[in-house]
Amino acid sequence: MSAQNWPELYADYLKSQQWADKRDRVLRRANYHCEGCAQRPATDVHHLTYEHVTQEFLFELVALCRECHERAHEQSDDRPTAPTWTPKHGSSQRPAQESTTAKAMRHRLGDLAARARAKLMASPAPADTLAPEHVEEPIGDEHAEEAA
Repeated sequence: MSAQNWPELYADYLKSQQWADKRDRVLRRANYHCEGCAQRPATDVHHLTYEHVTQEFLFELVALCRECHERAHEQSDDRPTAPTWTPKHGSSQRPAQESTTAKAMRHRLGDLAARARAKLMASPAPADTLAPEHVEEPIGDEHAEEAA
């Protein structure tokens, strides 16, 4: 990916069906709760790293409310920048070193997300913070009815 047209490519990716599907899976995984504060509904999906953009692992994405998402970007200079390599399955290429700031932010948000998930699992969520049309739908069983 060229650094020259990176902002345009990233903006296009965020409009793609591929991103919409990934974003939906992350929001459903978090049961539509912010994994940063566990107090508000999640509306955004944040990249903990941009190393694998377009081929992200789901653990590299976290569901956040708008306030926590803005706070996450304020706390670091880790704004979307062109990846230094393009991952391909089966490739022997190694990724470039992750910046210290990106690594610290990824760990901090990962810890926050894990604590938020644990807290949410321990108590039932208020009904007004859930997206009812998605809450009942299990992840990965989109075609279960068709198979039955």
